[in-house]
Amino acid sequence: MSPIMPAPGLEDFAAFVAERTGLYFPPERLTDLERAVARAAPELGFADAAACIGGLLASPPDKERLETLAAYLTVGETYFFRNKSDFGAIENIILPAIAAGMNGDESVRIWSAGCATGEEPYSIAMLLDGGAPALKGRGVSILATDINSSALREAGRGVYGEWSFREVPPHIRDKYFAKTTGKKMALLPRIKKKVDFSYLNLVEDSYPALLTATNAMDLILCRNVLMYFRADLAEAVLRKFQASLKDGGWLILGPAEGPLNFPGPAPALKPAQIPGVTIFRKTGGAQPADAPVFPAETPAPVFSITPAMGTTAPVPPAPPPAGPPSAAGLLLLARGRANLGRLAEAEELCSKAIEAGKLNPLAHYLLGIIFMEEGRDGEAAHSFRRALYLAPDHIPAHLALGNLFLRGGKAAQARGHFKNAAALLKRYKPDETLAEPEGMAAGRLLAIARSALARCAHD
Repeated sequence: MSPIMPAPGLEDFAAFVAERTGLYFPPERLTDLERAVARAAPELGFADAAACIGGLLASPPDKERLETLAAYLTVGETYFFRNKSDFGAIENIILPAIAAGMNGDESVRIWSAGCATGEEPYSIAMLLDGGAPALKGRGVSILATDINSSALREAGRGVYGEWSFREVPPHIRDKYFAKTTGKKMALLPRIKKKVDFSYLNLVEDSYPALLTATNAMDLILCRNVLMYFRADLAEAVLRKFQASLKDGGWLILGPAEGPLNFPGPAPALKPAQIPGVTIFRKTGGAQPADAPVFPAETPAPVFSITPAMGTTAPVPPAPPPAGPPSAAGLLLLARGRANLGRLAEAEELCSKAIEAGKLNPLAHYLLGIIFMEEGRDGEAAHSFRRALYLAPDHIPAHLALGNLFLRGGKAAQARGHFKNAAALLKRYKPDETLAEPEGMAAGRLLAIARSALARCAHD
């Protein structure tokens, strides 16, 4: 190993790492950072840690190189059903509360943020498969994201060693896994397909976003991730999580990551007083800041759900009646409703926006996204095609229509739209921000298009 870098150089690089990934290396951990960079240097094309640090500071890495670096900086140590009390709360408290607050045939949306090699989201999938009576008859989507692409590839394989099973009862392992070569166990395909894995940088990426399906979440798990972030960046991530949750949605953090202490006004994330777990709930303005969602004396592990848990925040006010609202104003309101999961209201607002300006491709695109969320794929395709008829270079519509075709097993048609999106995105600088979709960088969107093209090749 190369000698330890002088502290000033490491401190500059530590600040760079924090700004790009959120990962915080205080002075006492600079040696760990240097060792990780030394391991990453050959793969990044540098002779040693010193050259790697100097090179990356002089020329900031693109997404692919940042992913490579992140793979060496993140540990990702996890296992199935880690912190059993969290899963007990999910099964016995959170899922029944979510179901009680739903109308019609709404689907439950769950996000595992910082999923590493997939044990956490797959644990949720197994829990749901094993019996969640509160959700009987409802659809469930599980999104799992991480900054470490190599970990995501391992998660997609769904093959695990003994270490991942140290908290798993034998009957669970026998029910959901099959033996492979050596001592490895492979997760059954029917459980694997319940989870959608995707790259996401919690610090740099924009969310909630309809394109990345990070909106209108009922439950977000981000356990033992933010404890490695610099305080200001952890706060920024928490505020984005708050915006990504529906009213009444839930956030589970790691044991060392609560309570939430903010220098400014506290966000609408209030602690649920459940012994042994670190859970918060997005509330409205009616509840006092210090009011617990659950009675503090409620014994574990059985909790009673109070009627107040089904309440939600007041609906945002309608457009002012002084004159007809503009199409842009209606679309802004529609996006806000969609991010909160109020899809019927969002659809109505989009339809009014189209009436106000029939030639606005954004209105047709957003309406298509809403139709996709509702499983109305035929209507979604019609809306996306209408957006592309009005604006053939509309990148979000190409990406969305490609995803729609890929979801329907039409890889050839999907490939054409992803290629169009990739070609259009090459006109922009990687760090150039596009107004649509939702302020994402061109480089990030190009990575999404290329990843989708790779998926088309395997379908």
